[in-house]
Amino acid sequence: MAESIDDFKHEGSLLSLFKGDPGTAKSPAAASYPEPYILDLDGRIASVASYWKGKKAVKYDTIINNYPLLCEKMESLIRYNPFGTVILDSITTLARSLHTLIFEARGAGAQAREKDEEGRKRIYLNAAKIPNKFGGIPVLEIDDYKTESTGIIQILDGCRVLWNGGKGCNVIVIAHVIEVENRDLKNRVTRTRAIMTGGRKIAAEIPVYFNEAYHFYNTPAGGFEIVTKSDGEDWAKTSLPLPDRIDFTNKSLYEEINQYREEAPKNE
Repeated sequence: MAESIDDFKHEGSLLSLFKGDPGTAKSPAAASYPEPYILDLDGRIASVASYWKGKKAVKYDTIINNYPLLCEKMESLIRYNPFGTVILDSITTLARSLHTLIFEARGAGAQAREKDEEGRKRIYLNAAKIPNKFGGIPVLEIDDYKTESTGIIQILDGCRVLWNGGKGCNVIVIAHVIEVENRDLKNRVTRTRAIMTGGRKIAAEIPVYFNEAYHFYNTPAGGFEIVTKSDGEDWAKTSLPLPDRIDFTNKSLYEEINQYREEAPKNE
Protein backbone atom coordinates (compact mmCIF):
# COMPACT_ATOMS: atom_id res chain seq x y z
CA MET A 1 0.00 0.00 0.00
CA ALA A 2 1.37 3.41 -0.97
CA GLU A 3 2.28 5.79 1.84
CA SER A 4 1.40 9.47 2.12
CA ILE A 5 4.04 12.17 2.57
CA ASP A 6 1.61 13.79 5.04
CA ASP A 7 2.55 10.98 7.44
CA PHE A 8 6.29 11.37 6.87
CA LYS A 9 8.43 12.33 9.88
CA HIS A 10 12.04 13.49 9.96
CA GLU A 11 13.30 10.72 12.19
CA GLY A 12 15.66 7.77 12.05
CA SER A 13 19.36 7.70 11.32
CA LEU A 14 21.13 10.14 9.00
CA LEU A 15 23.35 9.58 5.97
CA SER A 16 25.57 12.64 5.81
CA LEU A 17 28.47 14.14 3.88
CA PHE A 18 30.67 16.60 5.78
CA LYS A 19 32.93 18.67 3.53
CA GLY A 20 35.10 21.72 3.83
CA ASP A 21 38.60 23.08 4.20
CA PRO A 22 41.07 21.69 6.76
CA GLY A 23 40.62 22.98 10.29
CA THR A 24 36.85 23.50 10.12
CA ALA A 25 36.06 20.86 12.81
CA LYS A 26 34.51 18.28 10.49
CA SER A 27 35.86 15.29 12.41
CA PRO A 28 35.03 16.58 15.94
CA ALA A 29 31.54 17.49 14.68
CA ALA A 30 31.04 13.98 13.32
CA ALA A 31 32.12 12.52 16.66
CA SER A 32 29.31 14.46 18.37
CA TYR A 33 26.85 11.92 16.95
CA PRO A 34 25.74 8.96 19.13
CA GLU A 35 28.16 6.09 19.85
CA PRO A 36 30.70 7.10 17.19
CA TYR A 37 33.17 4.77 15.53
CA ILE A 38 35.73 6.36 13.18
CA LEU A 39 37.41 4.62 10.27
CA ASP A 40 40.43 6.93 10.40
CA LEU A 41 42.06 6.88 6.97
CA ASP A 42 43.77 10.26 7.39
CA GLY A 43 45.72 9.26 10.48
CA ARG A 44 44.70 12.45 12.22
CA ILE A 45 42.57 11.36 15.16
CA ALA A 46 44.31 13.95 17.35
CA SER A 47 41.73 16.69 16.64
CA VAL A 48 38.91 14.41 17.79
CA ALA A 49 40.84 13.39 20.89
CA SER A 50 41.59 17.02 21.74
CA TYR A 51 37.91 17.89 21.61
CA TRP A 52 36.19 14.81 23.06
CA LYS A 53 38.72 13.07 25.32
CA GLY A 54 37.18 12.67 28.76
CA LYS A 55 33.79 13.93 27.52
CA LYS A 56 32.40 10.94 25.62
CA ALA A 57 33.44 7.51 24.32
CA VAL A 58 34.79 7.58 20.77
CA LYS A 59 36.08 4.37 19.19
CA TYR A 60 38.31 4.29 16.13
CA ASP A 61 40.61 2.24 13.92
CA THR A 62 43.39 3.87 11.92
CA ILE A 63 43.79 2.35 8.47
CA ILE A 64 46.56 3.99 6.47
CA ASN A 65 46.77 3.34 2.74
CA ASN A 66 45.17 -0.10 2.97
CA TYR A 67 42.01 -0.47 0.89
CA PRO A 68 41.69 -4.26 1.35
CA LEU A 69 41.72 -3.84 5.14
CA LEU A 70 39.08 -1.10 4.89
CA CYS A 71 36.87 -3.47 2.88
CA GLU A 72 37.30 -6.12 5.58
CA LYS A 73 36.27 -3.62 8.27
CA MET A 74 33.20 -2.58 6.28
CA GLU A 75 32.15 -6.19 5.73
CA SER A 76 32.60 -6.88 9.44
CA LEU A 77 30.41 -3.90 10.34
CA ILE A 78 27.72 -5.01 7.91
CA ARG A 79 27.63 -8.43 9.60
CA TYR A 80 27.57 -6.93 13.11
CA ASN A 81 27.57 -3.25 14.02
CA PRO A 82 27.52 -2.28 17.71
CA PHE A 83 27.90 1.46 16.97
CA GLY A 84 25.33 4.23 16.65
CA THR A 85 27.42 6.17 14.13
CA VAL A 86 30.05 5.05 11.62
CA ILE A 87 32.37 7.78 10.29
CA LEU A 88 34.59 7.43 7.21
CA ASP A 89 37.39 10.00 7.52
CA SER A 90 38.05 10.74 4.73
CA ILE A 91 36.90 9.85 1.22
CA THR A 92 39.78 11.93 -0.15
CA THR A 93 42.33 9.66 1.50
CA LEU A 94 40.28 6.64 0.39
CA ALA A 95 40.87 7.76 -3.20
CA ARG A 96 44.61 8.03 -2.52
CA SER A 97 44.71 4.50 -1.08
CA LEU A 98 43.03 3.24 -4.25
CA HIS A 99 45.72 4.96 -6.32
CA THR A 100 48.38 3.11 -4.34
CA LEU A 101 46.54 -0.17 -4.86
CA ILE A 102 46.35 0.51 -8.61
CA PHE A 103 50.09 1.20 -8.86
CA GLU A 104 50.88 -1.92 -6.83
CA ALA A 105 48.64 -4.03 -9.06
CA ARG A 106 50.34 -2.68 -12.15
CA GLY A 107 53.75 -3.30 -10.64
CA ALA A 108 52.92 -6.79 -9.36
CA GLY A 109 53.53 -8.27 -12.79
CA ALA A 110 56.24 -5.85 -13.79
CA GLN A 111 59.02 -8.14 -12.70
CA ALA A 112 58.95 -11.85 -13.35
CA ARG A 113 61.54 -14.56 -13.49
CA GLU A 114 62.17 -16.93 -16.36
CA LYS A 115 65.01 -19.10 -17.52
CA ASP A 116 67.05 -18.27 -20.58
CA GLU A 117 68.18 -20.84 -23.13
CA GLU A 118 71.15 -21.80 -20.96
CA GLY A 119 68.96 -22.44 -17.92
CA ARG A 120 70.02 -19.32 -16.07
CA LYS A 121 67.38 -17.24 -14.30
CA ARG A 122 66.95 -13.69 -15.43
CA ILE A 123 64.54 -10.87 -14.59
CA TYR A 124 62.54 -9.22 -17.36
CA LEU A 125 60.14 -6.31 -17.32
CA ASN A 126 56.60 -6.56 -18.60
CA ALA A 127 56.14 -3.07 -20.04
CA ALA A 128 52.35 -3.38 -20.10
CA LYS A 129 52.35 -3.60 -16.31
CA ILE A 130 54.65 -0.69 -15.51
CA PRO A 131 52.81 2.51 -14.46
CA ASN A 132 53.32 5.52 -16.71
CA LYS A 133 55.60 8.06 -15.08
CA PHE A 134 56.07 11.82 -15.23
CA GLY A 135 59.34 13.03 -13.81
CA GLY A 136 59.81 9.59 -12.25
CA ILE A 137 56.43 9.73 -10.47
CA PRO A 138 53.74 7.15 -11.40
CA VAL A 139 50.62 8.74 -12.88
CA LEU A 140 47.10 7.42 -13.36
CA GLU A 141 45.82 6.31 -16.75
CA ILE A 142 42.25 6.69 -18.04
CA ASP A 143 41.22 3.17 -17.01
CA ASP A 144 42.67 3.77 -13.53
CA TYR A 145 40.06 6.45 -12.86
CA LYS A 146 37.36 3.86 -13.56
CA THR A 147 38.97 1.59 -11.00
CA GLU A 148 39.07 4.44 -8.49
CA SER A 149 35.37 5.13 -9.08
CA THR A 150 34.47 1.46 -8.63
CA GLY A 151 36.40 1.25 -5.36
CA ILE A 152 34.79 4.41 -3.94
CA ILE A 153 31.30 3.29 -4.97
CA GLN A 154 31.87 -0.08 -3.29
CA ILE A 155 32.57 1.66 0.03
CA LEU A 156 29.65 4.09 -0.41
CA ASP A 157 27.32 1.18 -1.11
CA GLY A 158 28.52 -0.37 2.16
CA CYS A 159 27.73 2.91 3.92
CA ARG A 160 24.19 2.82 2.55
CA VAL A 161 23.76 -0.75 3.78
CA LEU A 162 24.84 0.32 7.28
CA TRP A 163 22.41 3.27 7.17
CA ASN A 164 19.63 1.00 5.86
CA GLY A 165 17.24 3.75 4.82
CA GLY A 166 17.28 5.36 8.25
CA LYS A 167 16.72 2.10 10.12
CA GLY A 168 20.39 1.38 10.72
CA CYS A 169 23.12 3.56 12.20
CA ASN A 170 24.09 7.11 11.34
CA VAL A 171 26.76 7.21 8.65
CA ILE A 172 29.02 10.20 8.01
CA VAL A 173 31.55 10.51 5.22
CA ILE A 174 34.08 13.34 5.51
CA ALA A 175 35.61 14.96 2.42
CA HIS A 176 38.17 17.63 1.64
CA VAL A 177 37.47 20.10 -1.17
CA ILE A 178 39.39 21.78 -3.96
CA GLU A 179 38.50 24.82 -6.06
CA VAL A 180 37.56 23.96 -9.65
CA GLU A 181 37.46 26.55 -12.43
CA ASN A 182 35.18 26.00 -15.44
CA ARG A 183 35.20 28.13 -18.60
CA ASP A 184 32.25 28.11 -21.04
CA LEU A 185 32.24 28.74 -24.80
CA LYS A 186 31.91 32.48 -24.22
CA ASN A 187 35.02 32.39 -22.04
CA ARG A 188 33.01 33.04 -18.87
CA VAL A 189 34.55 31.53 -15.76
CA THR A 190 32.66 29.91 -12.90
CA ARG A 191 34.30 28.58 -9.78
CA THR A 192 33.03 25.86 -7.48
CA ARG A 193 34.63 23.76 -4.78
CA ALA A 194 34.46 20.07 -5.55
CA ILE A 195 35.27 16.99 -3.49
CA MET A 196 38.93 16.15 -3.84
CA THR A 197 39.40 12.80 -5.60
CA GLY A 198 41.45 11.65 -8.56
CA GLY A 199 38.62 11.64 -11.11
CA ARG A 200 36.12 14.45 -11.69
CA LYS A 201 33.21 12.15 -12.57
CA ILE A 202 33.21 10.28 -9.26
CA ALA A 203 33.65 13.58 -7.39
CA ALA A 204 30.43 14.80 -9.01
CA GLU A 205 28.61 11.52 -8.29
CA ILE A 206 29.47 11.23 -4.58
CA PRO A 207 26.90 13.80 -3.30
CA VAL A 208 24.06 11.80 -4.89
CA TYR A 209 24.50 9.11 -2.23
CA PHE A 210 23.61 11.46 0.65
CA ASN A 211 20.46 13.11 1.97
CA GLU A 212 22.52 15.51 4.08
CA ALA A 213 25.55 17.37 2.75
CA TYR A 214 26.92 20.20 4.90
CA HIS A 215 29.74 22.59 4.10
CA PHE A 216 31.91 23.60 7.07
CA TYR A 217 33.35 27.06 7.68
CA ASN A 218 35.42 28.92 10.22
CA THR A 219 33.55 31.95 11.55
CA PRO A 220 35.25 35.39 11.71
CA ALA A 221 35.23 35.09 15.50
CA GLY A 222 37.22 31.86 15.36
CA GLY A 223 34.29 29.48 15.76
CA PHE A 224 32.69 26.91 13.49
CA GLU A 225 29.50 26.75 11.46
CA ILE A 226 27.86 24.71 8.73
CA VAL A 227 25.74 25.79 5.79
CA THR A 228 22.91 23.44 4.84
CA LYS A 229 22.02 25.07 1.50
CA SER A 230 24.27 26.13 -1.37
CA ASP A 231 26.20 29.31 -0.65
CA GLY A 232 28.18 30.85 -3.50
CA GLU A 233 30.96 28.50 -4.56
CA ASP A 234 30.08 25.96 -1.87
CA TRP A 235 27.15 23.60 -2.43
CA ALA A 236 25.18 21.96 0.36
CA LYS A 237 21.79 20.30 0.82
CA THR A 238 19.48 18.92 3.49
CA SER A 239 16.25 16.95 3.66
CA LEU A 240 15.60 18.25 7.18
CA PRO A 241 13.85 21.48 8.20
CA LEU A 242 17.17 23.13 9.12
CA PRO A 243 18.16 26.80 9.01
CA ASP A 244 20.60 27.87 6.29
CA ARG A 245 23.42 28.20 8.82
CA ILE A 246 24.13 26.54 12.15
CA ASP A 247 26.87 27.77 14.48
CA PHE A 248 28.14 24.85 16.57
CA THR A 249 31.07 26.57 18.30
CA ASN A 250 31.63 24.79 21.64
CA LYS A 251 28.46 22.77 21.01
CA SER A 252 27.45 19.34 19.82
CA LEU A 253 26.53 19.58 16.15
CA TYR A 254 24.29 16.54 16.52
CA GLU A 255 22.26 18.20 19.27
CA GLU A 256 22.03 21.43 17.27
CA ILE A 257 20.60 19.53 14.30
CA ASN A 258 18.35 17.34 16.44
CA GLN A 259 16.36 20.25 17.83
CA TYR A 260 14.84 20.80 14.37
CA ARG A 261 13.76 17.18 13.91
CA GLU A 262 10.43 15.64 14.87
CA GLU A 263 10.65 12.91 17.51
CA ALA A 264 14.40 13.24 17.39
CA PRO A 265 16.42 10.31 18.80
CA LYS A 266 18.45 11.07 21.90
CA ASN A 267 22.24 11.29 21.89
CA GLU A 268 23.30 8.56 24.28
